[in-house]
Amino acid sequence: SEVYWSGGKTEKWADKWGRDGGDVWHETWGEDYDGFDGCVKWTDRWAERPDGYGGLTKWGDKWREEFKHGVGEKNGETWQEIPGQDKYQRWWGENHFGDGRVQKHGNSSTGEHWDVTEHMDTYYNPIPHFGYDLALAHSPQLRDVPVLPRDDILDLEFES
Repeated sequence: SEVYWSGGKTEKWADKWGRDGGDVWHETWGEDYDGFDGCVKWTDRWAERPDGYGGLTKWGDKWREEFKHGVGEKNGETWQEIPGQDKYQRWWGENHFGDGRVQKHGNSSTGEHWDVTEHMDTYYNPIPHFGYDLALAHSPQLRDVPVLPRDDILDLEFES
């Protein structure tokens, strides 16, 4: 679904899934743009398939990023479950300070751990690739709806 506001705010999201025999996958994602250089993007996807021995192998990943005025953070997780084995998980994150420094950190269920700060560029796109003006341009039927004079709108609100 997509919602485009005239002030530049945009909301987009989807929830999808599929099945092929015993294989199943799911994905949900979203993008929220505030119209003032800020955005939040996220996804969560996971899948499962029979392991051939009566169990299910499952895996997935998800991440979220939030930025405004060149400052923000990204966080995510990857995981896997195999019958008869310990669940594997790995968490990671990035803090973008807006001054060329990015802190990268994370850990995993197998004992990995890191926390480093690097100098690197921060890139994010705070503008949706399809905004209100394009949505309106692609909606000729919507533009053909006559605009009521302001007095008629007020009369409709007070009729009851």
